[in-house]
Amino acid sequence: MRLRYIELFHAVMTTNSLTGAANLLNISQPAASKALQQAEHQLGFTLFHRVRGRLHPTEQALLLRPRVEKIIRDLHDLQRLTANFARPESEPLRVTCTPTLAQSLVPDATTLLRKAWLKLRLAQLDGEARRDGARRKARRNPGGLRVIPGGRAE
Repeated sequence: MRLRYIELFHAVMTTNSLTGAANLLNISQPAASKALQQAEHQLGFTLFHRVRGRLHPTEQALLLRPRVEKIIRDLHDLQRLTANFARPESEPLRVTCTPTLAQSLVPDATTLLRKAWLKLRLAQLDGEARRDGARRKARRNPGGLRVIPGGRAE
């Protein structure tokens, strides 16, 4: 399923109408209708029943919905991440590492990063919070370095 069709499917499921989906996607209603027909043709099954001018999701559409919503969330995360590449100062860089690396590697690495991106903001944890945070991150982040969009500490 093409990304264009996934976005249209999500918009129709969100707005419960093809006109609402078209408005949400900034396309014409006929273009949205044609794209939905193409998506259904490509898939080989109907996504929506048309009843009295309203679209009602089929069983298959209801089964697809959670996966499509995950793809849309991932797409929004990707858009935020790529936007942050253009503005590295907009989000703090959070580094998770062992205390040994925090004393030896991280200071040199942050110096190099600050030279590359003058406006880069670094977030630091201190004391017990750093140890607890490092333990939690180590379980979720085996690579040891993680950029967290949204400016929240995890």
